[in-house]
Amino acid sequence: MKAIFRNELAMAYHSMTGYVCGAVLILVSGIFFVSFNLILGYNEFGYALSSTKMVLIVLTPVLTMRVFSGEKKQKTDFFLLTAPVSSAEIVLGKYMAVLAVFAVPLAVLMLCPLILTQFGHVDLLKTYGCFLAYFLLGAACCSVGLLISSISASPVLSAIVTVALLLFSYMADTAGALVSGVPFLHSVINGLALFQRYSDFVDGMFDVTHLIYYLCVAVSMIGLTILRLESRRWG
Repeated sequence: MKAIFRNELAMAYHSMTGYVCGAVLILVSGIFFVSFNLILGYNEFGYALSSTKMVLIVLTPVLTMRVFSGEKKQKTDFFLLTAPVSSAEIVLGKYMAVLAVFAVPLAVLMLCPLILTQFGHVDLLKTYGCFLAYFLLGAACCSVGLLISSISASPVLSAIVTVALLLFSYMADTAGALVSGVPFLHSVINGLALFQRYSDFVDGMFDVTHLIYYLCVAVSMIGLTILRLESRRWG
């Protein structure tokens, strides 16, 4: 698994995907940081992170679209499927590499709250709670992209489908309100709302159930990806 992790991580930066995605997230977050925190005087960096959720809908599919479908397109998936490692190790190695690339710009952005402490009081516990929730939100999004990449043979199609699914999840809260008269359908749609749950952390509510929800989504998607890879190896 370590070899797969290192190889996937190297490919992410060799193809410039890691650098571009990291730069975009830092740039957009930096713009909101300057606007909200430095100019308007908000002492909570979670607002700046919350404003980048739409960016996350695009960045995570870009990070995951080539993980499996790229290998299919380049006809290198044969070596992957015949490698002397389990399907779980392959999927987890690739997934951890994607998370590592996603975590790098967040690590840089974690300096922003410390900058704010130079201008006044900042609730660092609440702020870094927002970072934890944002990372797990991104981890859930990446797991969705990984599953779609394992199904699709085209990286572009994989990215488009993942963006569509994440966009639906982003709008699920609004869609749920439209069907509030149908309790079952309302509950199902709200259960797909990944992004709305992050808002509670920005508002100061550290809800552990939301973190567990993100972890459950990630574990479920990774499990399905493993099953998909296993079916290709032995199907």
